[in-house]
Amino acid sequence: MKDLIKKRIGELEKHFEKNKLKSYDPYDGLNTPLRKLLFRNKFLERIWLQTVRLLPVNIRPLLGIKKIVHIKTVSDLLSASSIFYSKTKDEKYFKKAEEYFFLLGEMDLKQNSGIAWGLNFYFTTRFVQADTQTANLFNTINALNSLLDFYDINREKENDSQSFQIEKLLNAALEFILKELGYEESEEIIVWNYWEDLKIPIYNVNALMVGFLARYQKAFKVNKFEKHLSKTIEFLRRGQNENGSWNYSADSTGDFIDGFHTGYIIEGLSIAKLNDAVFNEDFFVKGIKYFLDNFFTAQYLPKYFNTSLYPIDGQNFAQALQTLFHLKRFNLINEEFIGKVLENTDSVLWNEKGYFNCMKTKYFIYRTAMDRWTNAPMYLALAKLS
Repeated sequence: MKDLIKKRIGELEKHFEKNKLKSYDPYDGLNTPLRKLLFRNKFLERIWLQTVRLLPVNIRPLLGIKKIVHIKTVSDLLSASSIFYSKTKDEKYFKKAEEYFFLLGEMDLKQNSGIAWGLNFYFTTRFVQADTQTANLFNTINALNSLLDFYDINREKENDSQSFQIEKLLNAALEFILKELGYEESEEIIVWNYWEDLKIPIYNVNALMVGFLARYQKAFKVNKFEKHLSKTIEFLRRGQNENGSWNYSADSTGDFIDGFHTGYIIEGLSIAKLNDAVFNEDFFVKGIKYFLDNFFTAQYLPKYFNTSLYPIDGQNFAQALQTLFHLKRFNLINEEFIGKVLENTDSVLWNEKGYFNCMKTKYFIYRTAMDRWTNAPMYLALAKLS
């Protein structure tokens, strides 16, 4: 496994450098001059976006859709480079992390309160219509976690000036989350809002928020978010299905169960536990058992849905590895299991041009490089496993 990890890391680094971090995305279909013909109609925009996403040939150049640098690509590479530096002390990784840090800072979205990050392209789903300036909790948390990774290595190098700048960004983004994006609170639970004005309770971003807050408290030796932690964890506990799974959302608009969103939930709770959050672990263990029993085939391929392998998806693959990394820290799985997942899925998705294919269905392989969706999270997964 180690040899394959090392080889893929080198090849992905060449891919990112060659393309200057720019790539297409599965969901960038609305980044076309033709978007105005859809009249901001949510139904038409969803049909258009999914058509572009699911066509087996890449028609984006014909539609005027250009490759861009995606925010999550930058935050994943910042995290990965920080991890590589922490493990190797190779200065090239610190320099790369600095580059990504400054780039991430340039890509933030100034808000009425603080700063945030979002998808820097037009995006429409059953849940939201977003533009290039719409912030969301998921991208902001990913950026914040990458800043904490970079903060760790700056503290290690006793780089106080840069550490202070990172802390300022962290606090500015927290200000936005607390004061502007907000959360719904009752006597016993807290539910963080994914998008502004979207009140649908979504489990995975709440779990990721739990992980971040626990990391933040430990890094800065504060306990001001204890209420937020305990009440959000209680929301996750109450929302778990009897069999240990979680639906995407707490209402009927997202009643599906899939692998990578389940992985986010387990990752968030794992990080919280590893950073001294205290909670009853029974539901956490139950969720882990469901994940391991229902989201891998006998051939060690990560399943997209609890009922189906297909599509074999790059992000689902990457998140499966990141989730397994955390479970190994609890000694719940061994390196052999992770190695089989990596090697078998690599054999399905690796493209000899030097990157991972985005997706494989029963009928088609989607060979266009999609870095936000696949290659950046895979690079981060490999960094953690290296």
